[in-house]
Amino acid sequence: MCATCCKLESELAGEIARQVGVSIAVGQAAKPAKPHTPKPEAHEAYLLGRYHWYKRTIAGWKTGEEYFRRAIQKDPEYAAAYAGLAECRIPRREAQAAALKAIALDPISGEARTALAWVQSPRKLQ
Repeated sequence: MCATCCKLESELAGEIARQVGVSIAVGQAAKPAKPHTPKPEAHEAYLLGRYHWYKRTIAGWKTGEEYFRRAIQKDPEYAAAYAGLAECRIPRREAQAAALKAIALDPISGEARTALAWVQSPRKLQ
């Protein structure tokens, strides 16, 4: 995600917090030290992976997996690509490792945390 997007997200989160009456102390909101900006070719592969993943078919998940792996290959620090990979129908151990890697790369990523929740869900995903 680009720096402009991160700034916009922070401003939006602050405005929502003000409107619902929640106060966030300075330093309380966790932020990555430096937001990671993915390489354009990795981001493109990630978006194609999501496009296919959202079809929610066996073929879509398989194609999505290929694109997420391509995104990771092009940018090994791209947390969202690991989260996408974790949500594909891959073996549970590999999915959990991918989700944990996403969290390690971006501890505040909702996408990474959602991927881990799906992997650890007691309902059978495979």
